[in-house]
Amino acid sequence: MPQIDPIAIGSAYTDLALEAAMLKQVNIGLALFAYEAKANTWKASSEKLRKEGLLDKVLEEVKRIEQLKKDGDPQAFSAYLTNLSSKVQHGDKAALYVYNDVLLPSAMESKTIAFTRQMSLVYLVAKFENFLERMLSLMLSVTPAVMKDRTISLAELLSIPTIDDARKAVSEKVAKDVMYEGIDKLAAYLSGHWGICLDDYGRWDLFTERFYRRNIIIHNSGLPNQLYREKTKYHGPDKALVVDQQYITDSINIFNEVAEKLMKSMMLRFVARVEPSTE
Repeated sequence: MPQIDPIAIGSAYTDLALEAAMLKQVNIGLALFAYEAKANTWKASSEKLRKEGLLDKVLEEVKRIEQLKKDGDPQAFSAYLTNLSSKVQHGDKAALYVYNDVLLPSAMESKTIAFTRQMSLVYLVAKFENFLERMLSLMLSVTPAVMKDRTISLAELLSIPTIDDARKAVSEKVAKDVMYEGIDKLAAYLSGHWGICLDDYGRWDLFTERFYRRNIIIHNSGLPNQLYREKTKYHGPDKALVVDQQYITDSINIFNEVAEKLMKSMMLRFVARVEPSTE
């Protein structure tokens, strides 16, 4: 049986786990930072508003905004903004505060958090693809027969000092090519060549959905396109899909589970067991 150094397998897995742990902390910290920033801003402003006799009116407007957000009626919210704008134009100080110090910062904060979480998903998927590529390259390097139909140019060959280096170069190139074909093709490749069945993972559909959502975030502003709908069986409206705190947390947990499954499968397939001595 071809052998892979277990340290190489463990190193790739550990690197991914560390990145995922860091991303989880960033995701939690983002929510806490937003909450603390709001609390500190409101604490500083409330006393000033109280002195000016505006606090009750501002609180009333804020409650109205929160209720409109819960109701989720865009027409009602638009009507409220029109009314608020009219108040501002007529010199209503409470309305001016709500517009400048509540609505505008809230909108900017929401966009910043949404963007950061979208980029967190993009980063997570990229790191996982790197992990898969490393693992695939390790398997290819010890089973060169899998690459028998792959070729390299004479110029490339002459630039590589040893056969082992050539094998490594080809395995890395093949790994990149396989990864480029997508996560579903990779699963079929692992199963077909080494009997490693990642797609029997209980949450495989949720796992692959993350890859397709990453794609529409980068290429389609988060809007579900035809490919996303076909691959994920999504039948919802043509609205940008949200990446919230829970989605990121779930994504990290799912990716960790798939990574652990692949690591264990490779350990069983490519690492010899050392039987305990009977002496």
